[in-house]
Amino acid sequence: MTRSTGKKNSRQVGGIGCTMAAILFAVWGCNAPRKSAQEWIQQGMRHFQEKEYARAADAYVQAVEKEPGNSLAHNLLGMAYRFQYNQSKDPAMREREIAAFRRAVELNPGFIVAIKNLAASLKRDGNHSEAGALARRALELYPQDPEKPLLESWIRQSGEKKDAPENTQ
Repeated sequence: MTRSTGKKNSRQVGGIGCTMAAILFAVWGCNAPRKSAQEWIQQGMRHFQEKEYARAADAYVQAVEKEPGNSLAHNLLGMAYRFQYNQSKDPAMREREIAAFRRAVELNPGFIVAIKNLAASLKRDGNHSEAGALARRALELYPQDPEKPLLESWIRQSGEKKDAPENTQ
C-alpha cells in the first residue's frame, strides 16, 4: 500500500493546465466576435473624423484584408494615406495613397469618387495627362458632376502641360 502525500506531480498538473488553456484558447478564439469589413470601415471613419489618420489607415487596412475586393475600403485607405502625407510629407504615404486609389478604380471602374481622387493625386504629382484622362472618364460617367468646371480644367491642362510638376506653394 502506498501512502499519498497529498501533493500532485507538478509536471502532471502543468501539463493538464497547459492542455486546458490551449483548449479554452482554441474555443474562445474560434468563437470570439470578429469585426466585419464594414465595422473596420466605420472604425476607420471615426478615427479619420478625429484626425487620427494613421489609426484610420490601420482600420481600413483591416477592412481590405477582410474584403480585398471592397473598393470603398481602398478609396478610404487612399484618403487616410493622403492626409498622413499632408502631415508628414513622407513620400511613402504618397505612393500608398495612389496605389490605394488605383486599386479602388480597378475594382470598380465606375466609382467616380475614386476616379476623381486618383486624378487629383496624379495631378498634384504632375501627371497631368493621366489626371486629364481620368477627369474625362469621370465626366463621361457623370456629366452633371458638381465639380465639372474643375474637371474640365484638368482635361484642358492635360493637353497644355506634359507632365510638368505643379507648383504646390
